[in-house]
Amino acid sequence: MLVQSEAGYRNLSTLVSKAFLETAGGETPQVEIAISKARRRPYLPHRRSWRSGRRLLGDGQRRRRSDAAAPCGIFPRRLYVELMRHGVTAEDRIEGALAELAFRHDLPLVATNDCFFPDEEFYEAHDALLCIAEGTVVGQRERKR
Repeated sequence: MLVQSEAGYRNLSTLVSKAFLETAGGETPQVEIAISKARRRPYLPHRRSWRSGRRLLGDGQRRRRSDAAAPCGIFPRRLYVELMRHGVTAEDRIEGALAELAFRHDLPLVATNDCFFPDEEFYEAHDALLCIAEGTVVGQRERKR
């Protein structure tokens, strides 16, 4: 989610806290759509907030339409379809489907990329933190970077 204002940040913080506190252990933190509806403004959901983009490749056209219809109703004029390019094959594979979804439902496209550290000097610290998160070591060749 991308927040639009301070109120949106507070609403999003509440939803994130609720997701982590009330989701059973081992599951991905989540909240019900009914709860999201109650706190729907003012933040801007993007495609990863309501469905994984990977689902667009495996499901039929009917599923794509229903996936887009639900958040369109919850977030009128505030739903964007996010395109990202990190050199990941999955992103390349879903980009066309995401653009098609946006055009079909008259949703604006927004291009973003994840930012992991502010400048080159932070690379080593970020790399070490990534190793900790992944349970690997910096000297290991085959690992996430």
